[in-house]
Amino acid sequence: MQWAYHQKRWFGKWHLYVGIFAGLILTIVGLTGSILVFQDEIDQALNPELFEVAKTQKKNSDRRDHPHNTIQISGYQIRIYYGY
Repeated sequence: MQWAYHQKRWFGKWHLYVGIFAGLILTIVGLTGSILVFQDEIDQALNPELFEVAKTQKKNSDRRDHPHNTIQISGYQIRIYYGY
């Protein structure tokens, strides 16, 4: 291998190898970071059966009258609304 003049000195070789090592670390960090960013899309692509929506019964559109939405405290009837 033919070294350039600035690479023949110790700091030139040190700079080359540290740069290669740092580049490898940044490549690994970038790849693992992109996996974390696209985790949901990757999971859906690898496990499509887990993301299928099952057919459900007809929803009750008026949930305000559900008995679990009403509580009694000290003789007062309190309705709880969950925002749906």
